[in-house]
Amino acid sequence: MVVEDYELLREGLVLMVERTGDFQVVAQAGSAEEALEVLDQARPDMILLDLVLPQMSGVEVCRQVMQRFPETRVVLLTGKEDLPSILEAVQAGACAYLPKDIGPGELVDSLRRIHQGGDLLEAFLGKRLLEALTGDSASSVDGLSALSAPSRPQPASALLSAREVQVLRGIQEGGSNRVVAEKLSISEFTVANHLKNIFRKLGVHDRTRAVLVAMDRGLLTSLPLLAWFGSSL
Repeated sequence: MVVEDYELLREGLVLMVERTGDFQVVAQAGSAEEALEVLDQARPDMILLDLVLPQMSGVEVCRQVMQRFPETRVVLLTGKEDLPSILEAVQAGACAYLPKDIGPGELVDSLRRIHQGGDLLEAFLGKRLLEALTGDSASSVDGLSALSAPSRPQPASALLSAREVQVLRGIQEGGSNRVVAEKLSISEFTVANHLKNIFRKLGVHDRTRAVLVAMDRGLLTSLPLLAWFGSSL
């Protein structure tokens, strides 16, 4: 589903996505209210969601989508680098951020990666998280604290098994499920099962938040995460 209040841009996005033959646009909406109204009937696997919408923010739309359909992949689309809003949306359940000036080919490639289970936080967000981790930006630190604060009931070490920590560390270092499986000499299916258990135990929905929460609880150091985002800076 494509949710964008600017009609010309929305129609262009629909056209670009459907031209690939990989995706079918099951619904489109020009407002948050319209998107939530058609959500139950459309049941999209993925939502390309404008972060800035009239009357109701994309963050609130994302939050309501996650409450009703937590398996839906919400991809933020925004024309400005608004770190607090993006981090708030990530905390609400968004799995990716894409700038509105992205090229058609890059857009489609990104959507393919996301649909296959990847998380995509573009270079801008990686840079701001880097600033937060190195203490270069007070506002970024506040945003990062807000992102990880809800998940503090128990230390991660009391929740995760040794193997789950190994899997999470492999993800932190930027490895795909296949790379982690090869490194640990286990199957991709086993890695996926471990990730599912990690998400449940840490109270998160994706790899990015799992790493951030584990770092916040002291289980993982920050250096691998810096390297993880460094490749996109």
